Amino acid sequence: MPTIIDVSELAHVSKSTVSRVVSNKGSVSPAARKRVEDAIRKLGYRPNHFARGLKSNKSDIIGVVVVNLASPFYAQMLSGVQDYISGSDKHLVVTSGYGDLDREVAVINSLLDRRCDGLLLYVENEVPLERLAGVHPGNYPIVTMGRMLPGISKWSARVDNLHGGYLAARYLLEKGHRRIAHLMGPESYLDARLRRDGFLRAMAEQGLSERDYLILSGPYEETFGYQATLRLLDGGARFTAICAGDDDMAAGVYQALRERGVSVPEQISVVGYDDNFHAKLMCPALTTVRQDVMEMGEAAVKLLIERLENPTMAEKHVVLEPKLIERDSVRDLN
Repeated sequence: MPTIIDVSELAHVSKSTVSRVVSNKGSVSPAARKRVEDAIRKLGYRPNHFARGLKSNKSDIIGVVVVNLASPFYAQMLSGVQDYISGSDKHLVVTSGYGDLDREVAVINSLLDRRCDGLLLYVENEVPLERLAGVHPGNYPIVTMGRMLPGISKWSARVDNLHGGYLAARYLLEKGHRRIAHLMGPESYLDARLRRDGFLRAMAEQGLSERDYLILSGPYEETFGYQATLRLLDGGARFTAICAGDDDMAAGVYQALRERGVSVPEQISVVGYDDNFHAKLMCPALTTVRQDVMEMGEAAVKLLIERLENPTMAEKHVVLEPKLIERDSVRDLN
């Protein structure tokens, strides 16, 4: 494998000149630059970025941990990250913890071992600081997405899930609904609890009590939305609307109602959360709360790069506002 010495000898320049050409930093005469570029092409030379990183204490690698690589939700988020760093010298290494604490700890430590310049984390668990090698609050650039991890990071980018849950419930209340079932995500997930709390705040403002609403908890999956809706129907629950914890759940709600011959929105209204790619394609098109996950990814990596450029940067949390997207799945009972 050709080395920088081989290039310098063929181009009749010093190693430092080759280095300046490769890094595109510093002054090099046009003639010398051409000789170096010609030598690189002829020899097939590839710079050793790892060795350069050891010398400069920089790898130009950003490590990213998300919950599920197969999910469109995280794909959109990663797209926001990638779009922002496109054209820069930064590169991504992406992995997943699949919501399991031990696995999340393992993949984070693996990225730390790879000498990543910084990390972006979207994890489902309260990762204990003592299980991360050499990390102390503020001493290593970590930006969390979707939630705050106070013991791990001083920087985060997230959507206001409390307000999002409130928007969904308030919209149904404004449309005259008073008996509402809320299908929330897992109790252990902070975003699920915040959306539920927003739902409850809207109910309380309307003077409604536990007698007026139902709450069921389960995974953010279509299967749970389907099974929970059947349970509500078979149990004889009285409700006019379902407020789903995310759009995948809402798809399961649609399926269960369709199987039982219940029409949306004529008999049961449905509101989702996320505004994922299939929400507007559902029949009827789903009214939902949009959280712009591409914007979240972009905001998170922007924050991380700010921190990389300023090691003394103060604590900072970017909170993005959700937005209700009105479509065709809610009936006005007024």
